[in-house]
Amino acid sequence: MSLVLACLLALVGCGGDDEAAAPENGVSISSSSDTQVEIVSSEPSSAALPVEMNVVMKESPRRRLMVLGEVNLPDQTRLRVRLVRDASNVSWRVMTTVAAGAFEAGPLGPSSGLVAGAYTLHVSMPPADVQPQEVKAVIGEKGRFLEGPYVENSPHGLGRIVKYATTYEVLR
Repeated sequence: MSLVLACLLALVGCGGDDEAAAPENGVSISSSSDTQVEIVSSEPSSAALPVEMNVVMKESPRRRLMVLGEVNLPDQTRLRVRLVRDASNVSWRVMTTVAAGAFEAGPLGPSSGLVAGAYTLHVSMPPADVQPQEVKAVIGEKGRFLEGPYVENSPHGLGRIVKYATTYEVLR
């Protein structure tokens, strides 16, 4: 036991008080003789991205829904747009991509047109794992830079995702 203690004391004694510890997992710790410890991360600082979204729905003459949106997510971000009829839970969905800060989807609904009633429109961004590399570079690994009221944790542990929902009423 005393041999183990002697070895530990010898290891602790190696190196001066002003030396910085070797970086481990992207973090380096340096200390000085006044016992202050500074933690320096080699990872880039987080660039928070508070997600903003504005969605407009337009009903076509054939009673199908076109969705136009503006969003501050990076170009090439993949989005899922889904329209759900509240009374029956029947839904129509389409994938779209952000270009120049905007996206569009549709027409949504059956070819015969939407029947009167309430609908819920969902716009969501799938997890960062399925986004292009250029998008991941902006939103961070597992979407960690995403913030705001439309951002939540994925129910499957895949990081942060974007979810937006609003209602729409077909009157005729």
